[in-house]
Amino acid sequence: MTTYHSNGTQDQSSDPAQAGLTDKMREQVDARMKDAANATEDARKKVGAHVSRANQESVRFVKENPALALAGAVGVGILIGLAVRGRG
Repeated sequence: MTTYHSNGTQDQSSDPAQAGLTDKMREQVDARMKDAANATEDARKKVGAHVSRANQESVRFVKENPALALAGAVGVGILIGLAVRGRG
């Protein structure tokens, strides 16, 4: 059994109990890494669904209220312009 140390060195263990413990620890780390990967993928899918839904609602709003959407865009543009220009 190979033992890995934090300083990057490794040595072979002849103690079967230590080898078994190391194998169990490796299995636990592998299992936790797989759990983390699955949780990350689930979160990515949920965020993707929320973004898609928000996009659809935004498109619907602009189609139903084009004048209001244009006025809002102009207002935001003016605010950004004032902020960038500053008070000089």
